Amino acid sequence: ETVASWPSERVTTHRVALPAGAVDFVVGDFLDFRFTSDDGEEEPTLFDAAFDRGALVAVEPADRAAYVETLARNMRPGGRVLLVATEHEAFRKKSPKAKSLSGPPYSLPQEALVQLVGGLFDVQHLGTEERIDLDPTWRDRGLDSFLETSYLLVRTAASSSGTNDNDEL
Repeated sequence: ETVASWPSERVTTHRVALPAGAVDFVVGDFLDFRFTSDDGEEEPTLFDAAFDRGALVAVEPADRAAYVETLARNMRPGGRVLLVATEHEAFRKKSPKAKSLSGPPYSLPQEALVQLVGGLFDVQHLGTEERIDLDPTWRDRGLDSFLETSYLLVRTAASSSGTNDNDEL
């Protein structure tokens, strides 16, 4: 049985048996995420839950809409996503791995998140934590504040096609 396939060979899948049922963990290039059946046809496989700590904020801002569409396409209506995003000013110093002073990680304030997922997910703020003193990386990059904010995203039933139905946002 094919659990998932990507155009890339860099895919890892793990199935873990739990008393309540099996859980599939799939790791790969999320923007190319497509499930296929054994006969090679693309088919929707909807997840009940997902966890994102650092993925969306690592995606180039120009690719965020594609990320959200991929996430929405693969989440069952009512499915939940625990998302951890970051908020910070532009970095004053560039790290060796960073592409710009903007990031990654790129800042994603709540207002921008709500606009980004508009119509596809309901957004609930769970909490915000100041992380500047917990990791020297952020001060080394010239920041005075580095916030991590946790959100619960709940897939709306309005559309499970993966397209944003709310054109005004």
